[in-house]
Amino acid sequence: MGRLVIPPEYSAHLKVREVEIAIKDIKDFFQRNLAEALGLVRVSAPLFVRSGT
Repeated sequence: MGRLVIPPEYSAHLKVREVEIAIKDIKDFFQRNLAEALGLVRVSAPLFVRSGT
């Protein structure tokens, strides 16, 4: 992987926490819209299953 170069005049517009929230919002937006476009429904597996079932 290449070396990261940040210009000396660069200044961030968002704080680190704000960037994390923005990335999460974009991820959720993409996931929601892709699932809708493909007709998918999110399901979860049970945490516990009784033995013998």
